[in-house]
Amino acid sequence: MESKVVQQLPIDKLDCVPQVRKRFDEEGIAGLAQSLREVGFLQPINARRSGDQWVVTDGERRVRAAKLAGIKTVPVVIDERELSDGEVIQRQLVSNCQREDLSVLEKAAAINRLMRETQWTAAQVAMKLGLSQASVSRLLALLTLPAEVRSKVESGEIAASAAYQLARVKDPQNQTQLVAEA
Repeated sequence: MESKVVQQLPIDKLDCVPQVRKRFDEEGIAGLAQSLREVGFLQPINARRSGDQWVVTDGERRVRAAKLAGIKTVPVVIDERELSDGEVIQRQLVSNCQREDLSVLEKAAAINRLMRETQWTAAQVAMKLGLSQASVSRLLALLTLPAEVRSKVESGEIAASAAYQLARVKDPQNQTQLVAEA
């Protein structure tokens, strides 16, 4: 059994040495920061000890977002074992490669359900989830499309951005013609 402990650590004690991920979307980090302010951490950061610092093995985006949000302490799963650089890279790759993001229609349906359950407006949902209001509106617009168009979006035949434009067309005949052209 591995030796792991969860602790609240000062964010300035976490060191993000070069990670597998090289590009960080600033808008995404800002959205995550807003989400952390609203609901806190849903998953702790993973780190290993290195002297009096802790080296992040998984969760650099959460660290960056927490700093942006002004959060001073964060939950960290500390792996007390000595990890080689190869083991750290392997863990980072597993974490990133095995992650499957929700499809745009799954996101849209979940946002719609959240709005029904909480009676929140699209603007409130956007704020609570750390998304832009425009993103929430575009996602919800996808749910107005006919089932056959949504199916094409789900399969990747039609890009979500094109589907959003289709949702703005109110005439079903025009939509059908545009889908055929797409």
